[in-house]
Order: sequence, then C-alpha cells, then structure tokens
Amino acid sequence: MKILVVTGRLAERQVREALRRGPRGVEVDLLVLPIPVAAMISPGLLARRLASMDLSRYDVILVPGMVPGSLEELAEKLGIPVWKGPRRASDLPLVLEALVEGARLSPEAPADEMLRDRVWRRILRLLGEAEEGCEPGAVVAGLCVPRRPPPIRVVAELPPSLPVERVESEARRLASSGADVVVVGLGADHGEDDARERVRLALKAGVPVGVDTHSDDAAKAAVDAGASLVFSLNSARIEALADYAARAAFVVIPWRRGVPRDPGERLKLLEETVGRAERLGYRNLLVDPVLFPPAHGLAESIKLYVETAARFPDYPLLAGLSNVTELVDMDSVGVNGVMTALLAEAGVSVILVTEESWKARGSVAETRIAAAMASAALLLGSTPKDLGIDLLVLKEKRPRGQPVEFRPARLVEEHRRVEEHTMDPAGYVRIQVRDGVIEACFFKYGDQEPRLCVRGTHGLTVARILVREAGISDPSHVAYIGYELAKAEIAAKLGKSYVQEEELFQPPHIKLQDLPRPLETCGQK
Repeated sequence: MKILVVTGRLAERQVREALRRGPRGVEVDLLVLPIPVAAMISPGLLARRLASMDLSRYDVILVPGMVPGSLEELAEKLGIPVWKGPRRASDLPLVLEALVEGARLSPEAPADEMLRDRVWRRILRLLGEAEEGCEPGAVVAGLCVPRRPPPIRVVAELPPSLPVERVESEARRLASSGADVVVVGLGADHGEDDARERVRLALKAGVPVGVDTHSDDAAKAAVDAGASLVFSLNSARIEALADYAARAAFVVIPWRRGVPRDPGERLKLLEETVGRAERLGYRNLLVDPVLFPPAHGLAESIKLYVETAARFPDYPLLAGLSNVTELVDMDSVGVNGVMTALLAEAGVSVILVTEESWKARGSVAETRIAAAMASAALLLGSTPKDLGIDLLVLKEKRPRGQPVEFRPARLVEEHRRVEEHTMDPAGYVRIQVRDGVIEACFFKYGDQEPRLCVRGTHGLTVARILVREAGISDPSHVAYIGYELAKAEIAAKLGKSYVQEEELFQPPHIKLQDLPRPLETCGQK
C-alpha cells in the first residue's frame, strides 16, 4: 500500500517522527504544504497543489484531521480516495496500521473519530504498560506510587464526621468510584479505639487504607490495625512516629505552627523535615507542598509543586484537591479535570480527594477519569483531548443528529411557559428522588397515603407503569407526569436535587443578568 500523507509546515517534525513508528507493509510519502497549521488547509488549496502531481502510484491520500469541510468532491476529481487522517500526529501509526488491515476512513470525519474504539484500546494498552512499568517512589500496602506520573494515584478521604456505622459502606463506595487508597479521617475526639475500629471497617473495601489524624497515638493505633499511609508528617511529630517509619508510608507537609503562605518558606520547611526524616530512618515518603485555594495562593502553589518536584526527584508528590474544589462555587467536574491535568504536568502523582460537601459529590470518579486522561496525554505527548474518554457531562464536543425541516399543515408556536392548572379527576402524583432512585406516588384527593408508588431509575418506565396502573388518562396530566419524571431522571443521574415543579438548571446566560455592567468611566473626569 502506498499512501501520500499531507501536513502543514509546523507539524512536519512531529509527523515525520510518527511515520518512523509506522507499521510494515505500507510506503508513505510526505507532502508538506506552505501553510503553518492544518486547520488553514482548504480543499481548494489541496486541489490546486495535488493537480500538479502524479498521483497514479498512490492508493490513498491522507490529509490532517483538522482540515475543514468535506473532501469527497476532491476525491472524485482526483479519482483516488482522499481521507481525513487523525487530528494528532501521534495517532498516525495507529491509523496506518488500521489501513494496512483494510480499514476504510472518511472524507469528512477525522480518522481518530472513525477509529475511536481502536484509539481507546491503544490508550488502555498504554495505561496498562505504565502500570507494569511503574517505578515506585513510595509503596502503600503493595501499591506502587511512582515518583512522577504516569500513573496517577487517587486517594479518597472519609471525613471525621462520618458515623462509624457508615465507614464500611462509604469506603466501599469510594473504592468502587476509583479510589486507589481510602483514608480514614479522625477528629480531635477520636481516640485509639476509634482509629482501630474505623481502619478495620475501611479495610473491608479491599483497597489500601490510610489515616489522617493530629494524634500520634491514634496514628500508631491505626497503623497497628492495618493502615499503610499516614497524614501528615511534620517537624513537630517526626520523632514521635519514628518507631513506625518502616511500617507505613508518610505524607510530609511544611508545618510550623501552621502552613506558611510564603512558597519559599514552605519549600525550606520541606527540605528540613525530609532531611530529618531520612536521618531518623523514614524512607517511604510522599511530599505535599500544600495546594492553596484560588485567589489565595493557587498560582504560587502550582509553581511550588514544580520546584518541589525538582528538589525531591526521588519522592512522589501529593496534592489535596479539596482546597480548590471545596472552596470555589463551580461544578466539580471541570475543576477536578483541569486541576488534575495541571498537577500532573507539575509532577504530582497522587491526588487526594474529598466528597464532604454536597457540591463535591462524585469528585472521586471525576478525578479517576481525569487521572486517566492526564496520564494518557503525558504518554502520548498530547493534550487530554480526543482520547476516547472524557469528562463532558453537561456539554458535548459536537452536535449529534440532524434536525429535519418539517412543513406542517398547521403550526402553533409558543415560547412562553404556559401554566395550566387543570385538575385530573383520577387524582394527583407526587414525585421525588431518594438516593438516586425515582419515586412517583399516586394519590386520590383527600388521601393521606398513596394508593400506588412506583420506584425505578428510568423515568419513562416509571411513567408508563404509573399511568397504566393508576388509570390516569387525562392527556395534560400524562404529559405533565412524563415531563417531571424526565427531570427527575436527569437529577438522579447528575446527583442534583429534584423538587417537583421547580427548574432543574439555571444556565449561565440567566445568571449573567444578575451581574453589574461595567461603567463607561474611562477617560472621564
């Protein structure tokens, strides 16, 4: 098979490197156009450049996946398939391999989109190889913690306020959400017996368990009970825990009557504490320079992590996302995703996550996915984009489906919300969401208890059963039930509150109306 690969000027080096890794059984020529980036290459420019070439020896012409528009007309003129290649040069070997195996691509969709499953299998293989090749900077109950990512470990903490009877179930939930380690948080009123009991229960989740406590005795009791990671080692307690130095991994923080705001002072404290720890026999260490909240030192903290990675090349770095996710009123999905990628780039291989607040629920799963995306990006030398996995929940990369232009005999348009409070003689319905499950109950007027309740996770199914079993036939009421149950299902999937007859979302363009407009005072006296 003979292929002509087209690229732009700026990507030439990356494309040539990628082609050297291509499979056997394919010959490739490279055409470099005098255009800086692929997105600026048009089908017309391609047609003019290719018209002067002898293309008879090529089986396929592969152009960058970022080229806009369709190449179908160009292919018809040239009499040879003109297909879009991948959007990233690093995916070229995979695409060439697929072509050798007989895969057909598209003149309209990028090759990585056409070969999404194959791309995802490649990502899984790379992540698996990163696991197999993990060089430990620390070890937590047999779990390799690399000096630098990838892979990236996700550690989830149980808050001290969690009732002891919920420790096991919450630990299992966090482990199933993707936590590599579950940390038991202990408060000032938790003693040694509490530490032992909570660690014992958390270990039933089947993952390594850590402990976060200011009490030296509680920390020792936790390690005795099976904890293998201790938060946190500082200059004040380093000698008290020295007898346990070989029995667990320890997270070192820059602490002297608190964590200093100044990054230079934090780095100096870390150097002193790590140095003392090494002299006392600590070897299994993770270093945490401490992530400060947005608008209160976050930018300096990221820089400090980069400096810390250079200063301690043999130790893994840990960062706690709660100082960001919990202290900014934004959806956690995007915050956790961007912060994980940023920290991975800075050299952090362990991310500590909490789900204590309502808005942070789901953060462990979000960070687990973000960690996979960041690891794949580091392995590929690309951005965390078009990897076959994403954190797009409320938005999407591109529209799906094509709207059809209908010509109805009669058209009714109404863009206002029309309230019609008609009473269905059959009765009324109350809908709620509890623990991710939809519950719809049917009442007769005057009833204190429902005649029928239907529970489930699929709104349409719940609606069909409820309407059928309750004998609801009023069209307006049926439409209302379907509308509300669709809202309930969306709320259940997103972990949002559902209140019957209240809006589920307030989009940014509505929130924007509450913001003050800028005053045109520039240049005025």
